[in-house]
Amino acid sequence: MAAHHLDALASPANPPAWTTDCARGDNGVIPSSTPAAVAGYPSLSVPAGSVGELPVGLLLMAGDHQDGKLLSLGASVERRLDAWRAPHCLPSVGSGAAR
Repeated sequence: MAAHHLDALASPANPPAWTTDCARGDNGVIPSSTPAAVAGYPSLSVPAGSVGELPVGLLLMAGDHQDGKLLSLGASVERRLDAWRAPHCLPSVGSGAAR
């Protein structure tokens, strides 16, 4: 990232929430934080809006030992986006029983 004069990289923080299949489990999505975790770099997610009633986030990833700068950047992005909403429960989908 230093070679390109970047403070951080941004990506969607996973897709919106999905329904879990009680018999087969989740849909196999690889979390967007995996590359940073494998590299040992800091990452964080900030609220970025919603799809319908489900929240979505923006994932920020920084270079090695850039935790403090990343937290500062994340706070600035979160203030600018102003996307945080109080959580609330949605109705369950289907009966929830495995078939």
